[in-house]
Amino acid sequence: MQKQSPENSAKVINIAIDGVAGSGKGTISSKLAETLGFYHMDTGAIYRTITYAALQKLAELQKRAEAKDSSALITMLEKEVALLKNETKLADVLKSNDFIVHMLKQEDFLVEILKEGRVSIEFQGGKQHNCFDGKDLGQKIRAEKIASYTAEVAKHPKVREFTASVQKQAAREHSIIIEGRDIGTEILPDADVKLYINADPEVRAKRRIEQENLPKTEAKFNEVLKLMQERDKADMEREISPLKKADDAIEIDTSHTSQEGSLKSALVAVGAKVPALSDLVVRKLAEIDKAASKREPTK
Repeated sequence: MQKQSPENSAKVINIAIDGVAGSGKGTISSKLAETLGFYHMDTGAIYRTITYAALQKLAELQKRAEAKDSSALITMLEKEVALLKNETKLADVLKSNDFIVHMLKQEDFLVEILKEGRVSIEFQGGKQHNCFDGKDLGQKIRAEKIASYTAEVAKHPKVREFTASVQKQAAREHSIIIEGRDIGTEILPDADVKLYINADPEVRAKRRIEQENLPKTEAKFNEVLKLMQERDKADMEREISPLKKADDAIEIDTSHTSQEGSLKSALVAVGAKVPALSDLVVRKLAEIDKAASKREPTK
């Protein structure tokens, strides 16, 4: 399907989709983009890619330390290593969670990674590819470890400046659906359509366990639920661009709604907000209902 752009559309149309982690906003965004023929950008994936890059950088430092290449590292990381005097080996220091968290709190460390150009966001066939060293990371950025550190990375103003510039440039050039946590409030405050996707924390925790193919035990559920709630709190209470519903956003709760039902709700909202798309929306809704009727068992 040909993607909407200034060349094949009279007007570039921007749709902002915000919401909590695990609410299904990614699925809704991608399905809506496919249905309308729009580009789709997942801003959370950009932050995850930067987080992945930072952890890879730290892993490289660990290897250098293990290879006895310690003198340059000690000089470069003198202040950081001094914070963890209880560790006896530099390699152990670099592996510790305290050190990882500390380094992710250093904005200069992250800015240096961005300056190295190892992180890139590319579009091919209208689809977003999140790359590190030129390679698409695919599902690697969806790992639970990456998710647990991403909120820390996303706090930094200069990191957010980088992601904002990528998002705004894409929005100027294409009819696009951008999903994230501050799209309707900060990145695209004048978006043609704003949606806010929500769902109960317990439902989202179960979805994450299914997506990550994690053990279906009570202990794992409680662990994932706790991480989900901590992520919500961090997103909503951060000083820079916190997660919140835009005043003019339409809320869609996916707790007890199928993906198809959520997509239909999103389409209805788009049709109501953008008259130029109303005929297309009506056709697509009819197609969805027709496909659903064919799947229903005959009586």
